[in-house]
Amino acid sequence: MNSSNHKSSVNIDTTDFFIDEGYANNDVFVSIINAVTGDGNSVLMWAAWSKSFDVVKLLLDSGADTQLRNKKGCTVPHWVASGGDLEICKYLAEEALVDVDVVNYNGNSPLSLSRICIWKV
Repeated sequence: MNSSNHKSSVNIDTTDFFIDEGYANNDVFVSIINAVTGDGNSVLMWAAWSKSFDVVKLLLDSGADTQLRNKKGCTVPHWVASGGDLEICKYLAEEALVDVDVVNYNGNSPLSLSRICIWKV
């Protein structure tokens, strides 16, 4: 098992624990899901950037806010584009119906960031 898959499964196990214990139905859990760092980055942004597809789906199913912007105006689609995960990008656009045409405060769209951050597959 590679380390990225292991990391994702550990995150899912931990998140599943909180949900199974009933924490997902209270205000504290929802505030944790939508918590942001000092730069305004959310848990969902980090999960999308780190290619943690199962965590992204779980966060969205649990009420994560897809409209949050960080201090640079970037949203979840910006983060997934810079992280280079096509599967998450498609899921956000086609299943979660997240606006992928949004631009950040510098005028960059997720598309322009994906062109800047060329990743080898």
